[in-house]
Amino acid sequence: MTHRNAVFAAAVSALLAACGASSGPPAGGAAARTLRGTISARSPATATVNGIAFSLDGGTAIRVEKAPATAADLRPGMVVEVRGGVDDAAGRGTASEVEFEDALRGRSADDVPPGATAITVGGRLVHLEDSTRVTDGGGSDIPASSLRRDDLLRVSGFPDDQGRFRASSVERIAAASAGPATRWRWRASSPAAPPRPSRSAASG
Repeated sequence: MTHRNAVFAAAVSALLAACGASSGPPAGGAAARTLRGTISARSPATATVNGIAFSLDGGTAIRVEKAPATAADLRPGMVVEVRGGVDDAAGRGTASEVEFEDALRGRSADDVPPGATAITVGGRLVHLEDSTRVTDGGGSDIPASSLRRDDLLRVSGFPDDQGRFRASSVERIAAASAGPATRWRWRASSPAAPPRPSRSAASG
């Protein structure tokens, strides 16, 4: 083999080795993924999204409304985008990034009566379900019937296949206040949520 051929062969071998090292899923059976879904459960060190329990640690970059945040700011019912390694077989993952932005922010049009299955926020009809989590600004659960006219609300959720917006969470940011505050982020091209039962009249 000539010197030129030897150099060429060595270069090809190095290139193939580099390609092989960078291909395939991360070690440990976890594949790099980006998921969008509702946080169904939280613990101090994990957030469960689409059935995957993602671990959260000091290396996880968390942003809420584009601002740096902590794991304590992530709550059940929030629709988030998660990037990280996912082991589907084990139902676990490690989150490198978690982002949350509300779908709708606006004021309640009316006092919400007990058993309401929908509320109007910023002029848009928002459907409530048995699983919809309603909280105050500190993250404590409150009944939907405690929401009052002109309360400033932050809503997260999905549209269904009939074009209705179904809330996974409703947070009261501030009690009745004046001034414009409506913001609607949802896009018609966004994925719809799977069918779920409507909120029962007994849930309040």
